[in-house]
Amino acid sequence: MTTSSASYIFDILRLIGAEHRPLGATDVSQRLGLPLTTAHRGLSTLERANYIVRYQSSTKFVLGGMSRKLLHSFFARFAIRSAAIPTMHRLVAVTARRYRCSFQSAGTACASG
Repeated sequence: MTTSSASYIFDILRLIGAEHRPLGATDVSQRLGLPLTTAHRGLSTLERANYIVRYQSSTKFVLGGMSRKLLHSFFARFAIRSAAIPTMHRLVAVTARRYRCSFQSAGTACASG
């Protein structure tokens, strides 16, 4: 990977999106084989654009609002809700319980209520 290319920014974003825990510059540097200064620069660029945000005011990061907007824009292209409704109605009829599903970047979460 060449650090002179902006492609490392996308590598950092993919890494943070794939992790189930907040990551800092050292984590990013080690995992992607980037110089620490390049990891800092990439994280700073992504933070300024709101693709990542600091986790609880720490030096570690998680996905930010812009990443969620992109995800929602992507899912808006598909009729997931209308396709799921018949199955959800059958599930309610069989179990006599109410269900709520949400689609997140890490997968689907369904809860009964």
